[in-house]
Amino acid sequence: MPKETPPKLPASGVYRKGSLSYEGIMSTVLRTTEDSTGAVATYVGLTKSPGFAGKKVEELQIGTEHEYSARAFRRICDEVKKKFGLHLAVIYHYEGSFRPGEILVIVVVAGKARPETFSALQELVSRFKPEGHLRKKEVYEDGESEWIEK
Repeated sequence: MPKETPPKLPASGVYRKGSLSYEGIMSTVLRTTEDSTGAVATYVGLTKSPGFAGKKVEELQIGTEHEYSARAFRRICDEVKKKFGLHLAVIYHYEGSFRPGEILVIVVVAGKARPETFSALQELVSRFKPEGHLRKKEVYEDGESEWIEK
């Protein structure tokens, strides 16, 4: 019987809402970790309400410049992976329309031990939004909307 090819994770980038699942990503990560991996850490960003204006958010619309954002995410991951000696660093940001509580972004890191893994995760999370050129529009329950610049 031929040997099964191990699954591969998609590249860091921007994906249509629902096209990647947290469960699927984590299943692949855990099946493909190196023997020397001692820690896997994740960050899952959710749509929240109230939003930046303090109003109840009905919907959050996320748009990006796909290639620019994907390149930025890959660059950030490469830099952080090298800096902390990680086995894995990926950023998956969704685009589309989201309700409060829905997943917007998944960041996963794997390394030899907790200290560098947690530090790397924190750096990735602090960098993806300002460097990824994401456009966010909050739509409020009163029908008003606002572009978010943060």
